[in-house]
Amino acid sequence: MAQRVIASDLSSIVVGYALFVGGSILLYLGLERFLEKRSTQIHNFVLLVVFIFADIYFVVIAPNLGAHIASISLAILLIFAQSAWLAFRRADAEMRSISSGVGVVYSVSCLINLTRILVFVIMSPDNDFFGSNAYEASQLLLSQAIIIALAFSLLMMVNRRLVASLERGIAEHEQAETALHASETLFHQMFTEHSAMKLLLDPENGNIVDANPAAGQFYGYPIETLLRINTMTSAEIETAMQDARQHKRNYFVFQHRLASGELRDVEIYSTPIQVNDRQLLHSIIHDVTERKRMEEALQVSQLLAEELYESAPDALITVNSAGRITRVNSQALATFGYAREKLLNQPVEMLIPPYLHEKHEQNRREYFIRPRVREMGTGLELSALKKGWQRVSSRD
Repeated sequence: MAQRVIASDLSSIVVGYALFVGGSILLYLGLERFLEKRSTQIHNFVLLVVFIFADIYFVVIAPNLGAHIASISLAILLIFAQSAWLAFRRADAEMRSISSGVGVVYSVSCLINLTRILVFVIMSPDNDFFGSNAYEASQLLLSQAIIIALAFSLLMMVNRRLVASLERGIAEHEQAETALHASETLFHQMFTEHSAMKLLLDPENGNIVDANPAAGQFYGYPIETLLRINTMTSAEIETAMQDARQHKRNYFVFQHRLASGELRDVEIYSTPIQVNDRQLLHSIIHDVTERKRMEEALQVSQLLAEELYESAPDALITVNSAGRITRVNSQALATFGYAREKLLNQPVEMLIPPYLHEKHEQNRREYFIRPRVREMGTGLELSALKKGWQRVSSRD
């Protein structure tokens, strides 16, 4: 009514149908966004401008009711044809099942508008824009029915997508829960059934949150008792937990006391994990007591061998396969008159008279090719040179 007050009836017709065509374009834009198939709309806005100028001409300048109805029907036909093509063909395969209903309504509307164009071209009605007859009344009712069907189909399409999204969300949630349960089951099996000793530790205080049977067997406690035990001192907890939380270090060596009171050396490999919104340390423990004892015994043995080698009353020289001196004892230094650094990594032939070099090199190479055990000096007496080319007798 407000429009009728400020504009003529014919102008109101132009404005009203322009809004109807523009609204159809906006509806097509909304359908594109809903189906996630956006495209440029320049052609549709050009169509709207052309329709407005054509309608002004056929309604205000040179009134022609048939041309007016044909231009409206053609504009709506072109827009609705795009909408039907979008619903049936451009939509993704999984979306077509919910957009097909809208496509059917748009297709029926396209047929109706095509029929209207043909009818008004053939019938050439008079130019009474405000008159009415049975055909026009039926067309009006049919158009209103199409609009209602279109609104209902759009509502159903949105509802179907919401239902599909809800069902998909429920299915994904169930799959996630199933995967989580399977993961928890797998972790539980790997934790409890593993032969290695495993603990879950609270990084705040070092308390044992969980332990596997292998850990209970090693420490000599029932699992329930073990969970009430703190395996580290407060200082060890502070250092180890801080390093583990900050991912600075995940390897630790401690001494743990068993239920029998025995102290055992253990290596601990700890990794932070998230369990039910709580950060814990997944720790794998290896008993290295025997290994450390063997390492200590080997170190003592090596020190003893060093002392025996160094304190031997005979001059001892060790040579590698390349004939380089790798080791000498104090007696060898005293015998040949060299400082240790002057002999190390030097050819052993520097201690042998030049006329024996070739023979000695040959014997050395053959020995490394076919090593054999013989008594020291048996059947082989050599001459050696002290510093300053003084000859010394020796046994090889």
